Amino acid sequence: MAAMLPFFAYTFDSLPAIAPEKAVLYLRSIQDPGNLGTILRTAAAANAGAVLLSEGSVDVYNDKTIRSAMGAIFKVPVVQDVTDEQLDQFCADEDRQVYGTAPEGTVSYVDADYSQPVILAFGNEGNGLPGPFLDCCDDVLTIPMRPDTESLNLSMSVGIVLYKAWEKNGFKE
Repeated sequence: MAAMLPFFAYTFDSLPAIAPEKAVLYLRSIQDPGNLGTILRTAAAANAGAVLLSEGSVDVYNDKTIRSAMGAIFKVPVVQDVTDEQLDQFCADEDRQVYGTAPEGTVSYVDADYSQPVILAFGNEGNGLPGPFLDCCDDVLTIPMRPDTESLNLSMSVGIVLYKAWEKNGFKE
């Protein structure tokens, strides 16, 4: 048995109010639908306020994304095709700090201040966040790794940082 149901596409105007202690994820040019689905599951589990997908990201309604999200697509608001201008306006309206992430970041994710409203920004699987974007961030976080390790999977990196933000806010729901 199958059912066709209409889906609800969030916009900035339709986003529910987001509690200040809830981190918001911004994903720039994410390409892998499996990664996105896993990130959505993690966002739902770790109490994220919303997920913002930049222009050029994989479609949240891609069948592989939906399968790997395991229902989380219905538990956390997702806004697609976010432009830089919309992100800037959202940050101003919500009074949120933007923390970019990069291997060469200046602040360990463990030491970041998550007590203020934050947007955690992650770049795509192959290129990360572009330099000009990182230059505009309030801080650039890094996940310390052994020197002989090249990188972590994107969804793993999101999970590590998002859970730390939630922990530092006392696991408030």
